Parts: sequence; C-alpha cells; structure tokens
Amino acid sequence: MRYKVFITILYMLLMVLFPLSAWQPSITVSLKSEYKDTDVMFYWDSLSNPVLDADHHSDYYSIQHGKQETIKCLVDEPGNLNSIRIDLNKDDLIDIYSLTVYCSPFYKIMYSNDEMKDLFSLYNDISSVEIVDDHIKIIGCGDEAWLFAENIISSGKGRKKVVYENIFYLLMYGILFFVLLNFRYRHISFKSKVGQSIVRVSHVTLIAVIGALYFDRVVLKLIYKICCLCSAQKLISYFSPVQSFSLSRILFWIIIITMIIIMSYLGFEKTVKYRYVLSAVLFCFLILGKYNISSIGAFDKMLLNSSGDYNRTVVLGDPQGIRADEWAIEKPYYFAQTSGVDLPYYNYNLMIDGADMVVMAFAPVKDLMILTRPSLLGFLFLPTEYAFSFYWWFRIFMLFLGGFELGRILLKNDKLAVLASVALFFSGPIQWLMSQWLIEIIYAGMWAIVFWHRLLKARILYMKIIISIILAFWINVYIYALYPAAEIPFGYLFASMAIYCIYDAVVNKKNKLNFDSVICLSIVILVVVGVAVHFWGKSGEAIQTMANTVYPGKNRVWGTYTWDYELFSFINLFSANFKDSNYLNNCESAKFVYFLPFLAVSVFAVWKQWKSDTRIIGLAMIFVVTLIMFLFCYCPNRNVITDVVFLRNSYPRRIYLAVGFGFFWCLWLLVSILITKERILSDNVSKTIAVLMFVIYLTLAMKSKTLLDYFSFYNYGLSQIVIISLCFLYCCTGYLLINNGYRNIRAFVVIYVFLNLFSTALVNPLSVGTDCLYKKDSLKMVRSILSEDPNGRWMISGNAGIGNLVSAQGVKRCSGYYYYPDVKMMKIIDPDEKYRLLWNRFSAVDMRLTTGDNYIESPEGGPSIVVYINKKTARELGIKYIFNYNYDMSDYLKCCLSDENIHLLYSDEIDNVTIYQVDYQ
Repeated sequence: MRYKVFITILYMLLMVLFPLSAWQPSITVSLKSEYKDTDVMFYWDSLSNPVLDADHHSDYYSIQHGKQETIKCLVDEPGNLNSIRIDLNKDDLIDIYSLTVYCSPFYKIMYSNDEMKDLFSLYNDISSVEIVDDHIKIIGCGDEAWLFAENIISSGKGRKKVVYENIFYLLMYGILFFVLLNFRYRHISFKSKVGQSIVRVSHVTLIAVIGALYFDRVVLKLIYKICCLCSAQKLISYFSPVQSFSLSRILFWIIIITMIIIMSYLGFEKTVKYRYVLSAVLFCFLILGKYNISSIGAFDKMLLNSSGDYNRTVVLGDPQGIRADEWAIEKPYYFAQTSGVDLPYYNYNLMIDGADMVVMAFAPVKDLMILTRPSLLGFLFLPTEYAFSFYWWFRIFMLFLGGFELGRILLKNDKLAVLASVALFFSGPIQWLMSQWLIEIIYAGMWAIVFWHRLLKARILYMKIIISIILAFWINVYIYALYPAAEIPFGYLFASMAIYCIYDAVVNKKNKLNFDSVICLSIVILVVVGVAVHFWGKSGEAIQTMANTVYPGKNRVWGTYTWDYELFSFINLFSANFKDSNYLNNCESAKFVYFLPFLAVSVFAVWKQWKSDTRIIGLAMIFVVTLIMFLFCYCPNRNVITDVVFLRNSYPRRIYLAVGFGFFWCLWLLVSILITKERILSDNVSKTIAVLMFVIYLTLAMKSKTLLDYFSFYNYGLSQIVIISLCFLYCCTGYLLINNGYRNIRAFVVIYVFLNLFSTALVNPLSVGTDCLYKKDSLKMVRSILSEDPNGRWMISGNAGIGNLVSAQGVKRCSGYYYYPDVKMMKIIDPDEKYRLLWNRFSAVDMRLTTGDNYIESPEGGPSIVVYINKKTARELGIKYIFNYNYDMSDYLKCCLSDENIHLLYSDEIDNVTIYQVDYQ
C-alpha cells in the first residue's frame, strides 16, 4: 500500500513539474496586418536602448494579411523583459489588439490600449499610432518600422495578476489524468450494454484528448526548449512548429493515442487477429484529417505571399529539400492531372505532343494501368487533398502490414514479425526514400511472397484461382514501379524467398505440385502478359523515346562505392537529427543496418543445425544471394557476369539497397533461430570476435576521411571520442548477437529497433492538406488567368521546380521538369539538333526570352538546362504568358523598347514574381 501511495505522489509531482519545466518567460502580442503578409521580429533585454543586443532576438514570425494572429515570443530570462522592440519591417498598416507579459508561471501583466500607446514611446519609420475601437492602429512608412518600450516590468503600468489558477489547473489536470488511467468501469453495473459502451468510449476519448494536449503542448514544447538550449539546429527546425497551437496536430495525436489505447485494451493476440479492421479504421481517420508526410511544404519557403484562408501545410517537422524528386518534380504532376483535366493518359498541357503520364512519374490516370499503382486509386473517387492523403497512408500501411506478414512466414514468430516490421519501416532507405519507387518495389514484392505462400498452402481450386489473381496483381505492382535498376536486384531476393517457400511447403507437406499448379501459374502469366501488352500499346512510344535518351536511357555510370561505405551506418544515426551527410546526400547515403561481420559469423556457426530447422535453409538461400550482390557492388566496372545476370541495367547504389534489404531479413531470420537455441559460440570466442571487430572497425573509422569530415562539427578530440563510442556500441551490439541466448537476443532486438527509430523517426514531416500548392497569391492569379484563357501556353522562367508548381494549376506549359523530352517542342526550338545532348535526357528546363538566336546552356551541369528562345519561336510555340520567379526581364525589355506587345499583368514584390502577357500582331 505504501508503495502505491509513493508512486501516486511521485506521479502527481511529475504531472506538475513537467509543465513548469517547459514554461518560459514570454511576451504575447495579438495583431493583424491589413494590406499584405509581413514578418515580425522581437528584440529584448534589460537595457534602455532601442538598438538592442543582437544576441537577444526571436526568429521572424510570418503574419498573414487580413488574419488576426497571436504571437508568443519566448524570452531567455524574466529580467530581460524590461525592454522590448517589435520590428514590423514593412510599409504596412498594423493593428495591435493586446499585449501581455508573462513574468513567471503564476504572474502576468496585461496592458490596455492607452497603456500600450504610452508604453511604446519610441518608434521608427512609423507615421502614426492611434487608438481605434478595441485596438491600436499603426501606419508604417518605411522598411525599418519598429516600436520600442522600456521599463515594461518596473514601470508599474498594466494590470498585474497573480495567476493562482495555473496551480489549480495543473493539479486538477494531474488528478483527472490519474483517475482516468486507473478508472475501472467494469465494476459499475449498467442496465444495458449501451451504457457501458458509452462510458468506455468517453473514458478512452478523455484520455486521448488530455494525453494529446499534454504531449503536444508540454512534452514537445519541452523537447523544443531543450533543443534550443543545445543549439541543435536540425532538431530546432523539426520541432519549431510546436511553438504555435495546431488543432490538426492535436487531432493527429488524439487519433494515434486512441488507437494505442484500443490495442492495449485488446492485447497482442487480439490486435494481431483484428489488425486489418484496426488498420482500416486508422486509415480512414488519417485520410479524413488530410494528413500526409510529403515534403511539398518546401514550396512554402519559395513562395511566401499567401491568401487569407491559407493554412500552413507542415504542422510538425521540416520538409526535406533534398527530396526534390518528390515535392518539386513528381507530386506536381499528380495535381496537374486533377487541375482542369480528368486524369488523362496523355496530358497535352505538359507536352505539346502529349505527355505519357504513366511513364512521366506514374501519375494517376483513368486507365487499367492505375490498378498497378493502387496507392493512386484514391484520385478516382476522392477530392484531391483526401486522395493525396490516401496515396501516402496506403503505401505506409501496405509496407508495415506486408513486413509483418512476410515476417510471420519467414520468422514463424508474431512478436518478432511486428518488431521486424517496425525496424523495416524506420530503416534509413525506407524513410529517406519514402516518396520514391523503393517503397512500391518492397511492399509489392513482400505481398507477392505472402500470396505465393498462401497459394502453396491452399487446398481448394477456386481459392487457388482467387489467390493466383491477387498474386498476379502484386507482381504487376512490382513490375510497374518502372525502375529496373532496383527491380532486378530485388527480384533475385524475392525469388530466393519464393524458392524457400516451396521448400518449406514440400518439407512440411503443406502442398505438392499437381495440375492445379499449372492452372494457377497459367493465370498469373496470362494476367501479367495481358497487362504488359496493354501497357506497351499505350506507352511503347514513350518507353522507346526514354530508352534513346542520354540519361536514363543509355548512360548509367557504374560508380562503385568507396571502401568505407559500410561505416556509413555511423553517419546514418545522426543525419536526420544533427547534420546532413557531406559525402552523398542523405537519400543516397542511407543504408540498412545489418552488422555484417557478426551476421556472417552467426550464419556460418548456425549452419550445422540446418536439419533441425527449415528457417536455416531460408537464411542460407537469402544470405548467399545477397552476399553475391554485395560483391558486385565493389566490382570496378560492368563485366560479362553482370551482363549475364541482367545487372547491366543497374548500378551499385541501387544494388546496395537490395543488399541491405536482404541482409536485414537474414538478420531477423537469425534472431528468430537464435532466440530459442543454446549458445552456438562459447563466451570466450564471442568476446574475442567482438574485440577483434572493435579493433578493425576503429582502425578503419580513424582512416576514413568521410567519417572524420562528418564528425568534424565536434572539436577534434570530441569527434574521436564519438567515433570510438560508436565503434564500441556497434561491436557490443554485435556481441549480443553472436553470444545469443534469450536474454542477449532480446537485448539485441531492443537496441536494434531503437537504433532504427532514433536515426529516422524525424525524417518525414507531418503535413495537412495541400494549401502550399494552391493558396499562394501568385498561383491564384495564374488560375484566374487560366479560367479566362484556358488555351494560352505558359513559359516559366527562373526555376524548374516553380515551373512544375505552375503546371500543377492546370496550365499548358513549355518549361519545368521532363522525364523524357518533348521532342516536338525541341524540334521547334532546336531544328538542327545542335543542342540534342543537353535536352535529350531527363531535364529541368528553365526557359527565357532572348533577342538573338535560340540557344541552350547548362550552367549548373546535370539535368538543369536554360533554354533561350526569341519571340519568333515563342510565337511558334504559342506562348501567351510568362511567369517569372526570381528572374528579371528588364534587360530583355530594354532591348525591345519598340516592342509594346509584352504587358505586365501581375507583380508580387514579396515572392519576386511577375506575370507578363505576350500579344502577337
């Protein structure tokens, strides 16, 4: 009893101390910008000087015009609140509604309009400060408009209030949460089950709501505060959205916490049993909330000026700019399909000759081919924002559930299958390449193996036929990921798993080959070939055009990895949280963690027991195939063997993804075997191997310039300590694997899952909706012009990514990203094919006007090209509108003073956007 009382008191103290520890002195201002979006910054300290210390200032707060917003500026210490300056930085009309200073958790000062006017006695670039109704109206007259107030705390002005109610709220919150957690509604009798159900639902809802508020407004804010104290810039950027209240983010936590409570109530076995029902419910709620993990929020950093009804897309995290393939290239095509057109197979807005939208980023189309990309099915029946959410969560759920189902087959242990699925989901390549082809390849391949296994177990013919059709469906999903460079090496892995399933079925006498097998195989082949014929009939021309390009058609550099790439596991631990990789970008350097030396030793040590466990055969098959591909990754160039095994169409960076995936499942197969067995190696041998590996890894790490450069953000001595610590952690974890036994393997699994979570949990942002793609002022102007002139063709100058964003509005474009060239357009621009090597490839086309002859250059190299066309060519292309982003046409216009046919339609100084109309006579 005393123990329970002690725990209760400790719990209550923690519930109060957590909010208190997260509290920080602050000044809260409620204001509105009347004319345009503006940025507000605060300076503070205890000096009586308007030119305040640059060490005490906030970041810029973006204020949307026409919308009253409340800004809470956190201050380091209460004493630094005595003087404050508010920088408005815009020639604008600003309304200030309230000013409140929070000196302590229980003490605040509120100012009336008269008091605020007297308080801000000094100002700059401000023509007038007047009290109007319930607010103060401030008219700025320059770019350096600011207000200054001193003696805020010591002046004696303001209505001071000791907020004793805060203590009451904290205590009541703690009591309520504690009671809810310990409430036992089973002991209350009800006349009907409806009453008991209502109490249960109310109980879960209350816990979820309170838990979500506490987690979001206390725990996350505390984490953000700690990150600020540690100057961890990447973490600060990730958690910075928690400074402001977001109902969408709160609702997300409510959904997640509710699901956790339900699964806790059901228990592990029932959760596994009802996993598809639970997944369907969670899936629907996430779609209704319009949640996604896209990085399209990066457009918010490119276009700032937004309309009054705009809501920020990212509610937690930071968009990954490095994933431009997703947010700048691929996803705008999805929205181009839904803007003004009805999911056509050939989109004549994106190419003069019609862009094949399956080959071009596999955007949603109203065609049979959309069944081979099931994540896009939502675009057929849901509004765009909900369909976009459907796309993301379908992929995530299929990946997670597919990993679990495959784990059940290979590991024969449900709990390990869950942990393996979690580790797979949070592995580096999965999280960093979440938006790309890799996810389609992996989840389609896993589900194909799952249904292949069920086909082998099926007894009834009609069930075999149904399963064969589903199997053919997943094979088609795999094939039409349309990325042979990865599909071929992954295909070898999944083939080895399929062969193991046959072996397992034969050994365990679950099935045998007969006439039914011939029928099923014929169905699979018939469906796959039928879809292939349909696809070639539709996309054959586009495929041939792409195959004849410089890249990706004919030129793939083999590019072997450096000798120290295996050590990148150390870098992966920090790339999402502290510092980007400085050798390859984070997406390319991400790798699966698999403890290769310890894995290899364990595989060879356990092989002698193969007769007693069929899983060892599966382990051997997958390990051998993966090891062979691993060796290919370090071959200096392509050779006859790579040609024979079709790896000529791949290259090491893509083969290595399959290698990591293969070793990943080998590791979990080994765990499932070793957790139930006695030690396969003696303790002394295990320690000797671990020590030897530590020496080898430490020696290599200290000779790796890549590692030393990466950890150079520490001082030299500390960076060495970090590398030593990582080598020690790596080898200690590997020791747990080779020393095996239940306790060691359990510890290994916990550490392994934690390492994956720690290294990638903060990679993807949590976003809501797609306002960043539509509700910017310049984009609204584009759609306004489009509604009046839907046939006018647009040229976008300054940035290819913005070119795709403008394309997403539904315009006819002639610049942006092209997966394969618009040959008809390029023949008009470059009829002699003088610049064919530049444009005949995957390219980022930035188009601009010139007074001379047409020409093309590639100032940045790679896929980026700038196409200069004269007005005659612009007329041939039918260009009627020019959208300029960060590009000044003044030089061109000065050279064409006699040409009055180019008219300025729109100008946005904030985003540096101009729109011109071109008239031809």
